[in-house]
Amino acid sequence: MAKFRKPIWIRILIWVISTLLSIVAILGAFCGFLYIKYEINVFEVASQIKILNEEIDLSKIVPNAYTDEDMAGAKIVTDAGINGLISFTEQDGYSITPDDVEGNLISELKFTDRQIGAIIDNLITSQEDIIVKLGDKDINLNDYGFQVVQVAFSNITETTTDFNVVIKIDLDKVKEDMTEFPLNWIKKGIPNSLYFSATTTITKGTNAFEYTTEGKGLVINNLTKEETDSIFKTINKFIQLGNSNEFSKIIGDIFINVLIGNESNAGLAYSLKDVGATDFSFETDGANNYFVIEM
Repeated sequence: MAKFRKPIWIRILIWVISTLLSIVAILGAFCGFLYIKYEINVFEVASQIKILNEEIDLSKIVPNAYTDEDMAGAKIVTDAGINGLISFTEQDGYSITPDDVEGNLISELKFTDRQIGAIIDNLITSQEDIIVKLGDKDINLNDYGFQVVQVAFSNITETTTDFNVVIKIDLDKVKEDMTEFPLNWIKKGIPNSLYFSATTTITKGTNAFEYTTEGKGLVINNLTKEETDSIFKTINKFIQLGNSNEFSKIIGDIFINVLIGNESNAGLAYSLKDVGATDFSFETDGANNYFVIEM
């Protein structure tokens, strides 16, 4: 059976998080001379840093957060369709192991987007340590509250779906470790928590498990999309990262590949191909939006 846990996803994720942390650090560190050196509006940058450090309005950035009940609901769905995909113990919690399934699919697997959020978070955070560098320090994001806090589907048509994922990192402990110069100087410009909300459009292909993606937008903390766009324009004065839409695709692809997969990226749906999965689809009944592993 195809395996969906590929180290390349972790390496890409590490690069993404390291880069985004660098964005915030650069803004905090160089605000004072941005205008003089690079003709950047220092007041605009200072305003963006101030907004980044404000208390997060979770009702706006995470309106579709999942709960433990959604993971329990996902297990009910899989138990009805195939045995062994999701297991649970009091000691270890939930585990998702396609290699342990017994028999073949007996029905399609139909998950709400909240259940998918719980599944993807489990798949990602159960991986090997997620190590990023901050200065000369190695930081394991799993020790710093790294979490996929939301997955939401919208604008579902027969061939396209907007896929939103929100990831969170708690930076309080990170900032405590920033004791060496220049990290101790720039940490005041780094917020206590970072939420990255990336939206990517998925377009189904004509063949099974075939899909393409296109970045639609990225939002950081309480910033608007336009303010986040502006941050990327500022950072591109120092490092060529591309625009925020391109970066939203990079983030979105990590989690879409974990969820769907294909011959190159053996995600959850594709990993069940040998036991009867034939394709994937997105559906809506008006009240809920679903990801379906078809048979």
